[in-house]
Amino acid sequence: MIVRNLQNVYAPENNSAELLLEIEAGVGITYQWQYKDARNLEWTNINESPVPMEDATITVYEIENVTSDLNGRLYRCILSNPVGSVISNEVSVNIITAPVILQQPTSISVVEGTIAHFLVEIANQPTLTHTYQWQVKAPNGEWNDVVITDEDLHEEYSIRADLALSGYQYRCIVTNEL
Repeated sequence: MIVRNLQNVYAPENNSAELLLEIEAGVGITYQWQYKDARNLEWTNINESPVPMEDATITVYEIENVTSDLNGRLYRCILSNPVGSVISNEVSVNIITAPVILQQPTSISVVEGTIAHFLVEIANQPTLTHTYQWQVKAPNGEWNDVVITDEDLHEEYSIRADLALSGYQYRCIVTNEL
């Protein structure tokens, strides 16, 4: 009866999120959305009674104004017809936040000709792709993007120490899909 099952949802806080379930067309099909929080053992019905699908083959449940208290909440949908019922898979709502920097790059002193390493560490958000843009600032200068190579797009930036670079500052701007 289910053609395309539910998938986990990732949404920024205070935005909406949609759960989409696609089914085969049929007669007398109803659906009942349910949720369960981590602290609950029981599923809670979202609508008062099962809703007729009529001729639809897709049911969508929209969660308006996603808040942090919904993070990790599980959802599922029960589909029924006169012959029986089937329950969709369980999926979670996950709140996407801006990157959180746990460790900033720190000032270092190195011997000329050696490699200076700068590191930024962010809180783990495994579902998101992060972009790292390293920048450099000469004494009394402006911040400028470091020329991008594959190595510059990560949490670590390395440069060969040169006396001409003494006093330069480095920072990293981290962004994600949010």
